[in-house]
Amino acid sequence: MNEQQIDLVQRAWDQLSYNREQFTHDIYSALFRLDPSLHTMFSLPPERLAQNLARTLNTVLTSLHDLDSIRFIIVSLGAQHYRYGVKPEHFAVLKAALTEVLQQHLGKRLTPELAEAWSQAYDLIAGLMLEGLAQAAKQQAS
Repeated sequence: MNEQQIDLVQRAWDQLSYNREQFTHDIYSALFRLDPSLHTMFSLPPERLAQNLARTLNTVLTSLHDLDSIRFIIVSLGAQHYRYGVKPEHFAVLKAALTEVLQQHLGKRLTPELAEAWSQAYDLIAGLMLEGLAQAAKQQAS
């Protein structure tokens, strides 16, 4: 990701964060609609899920300029998700849900450049989480 893409994502997050719990609630709704089998992985009430995701997104997205400083947190989050039964293929479903909800919440403000910036941010963050997922799987196997 380049600096311009990071700025685009962070400005959009500023706009979305005014209603971030609804935004994150909508992500879960889209996720469960796209793959209903994922619903069984989550035991927390929807409000709690939305709050947790909103908090995590805020931390990660506001740290994009210095992602190395929280890299260990994101990798650790991936390892934690392994214990919930998350598989690498689930990340594609989440990306589809996020993309759909970004379109709903941003409408015309979701330009092709902004959509690409969000895609790059997602891929970067998901890549770190996948590292943690793989590490946890390796530890489990040994």
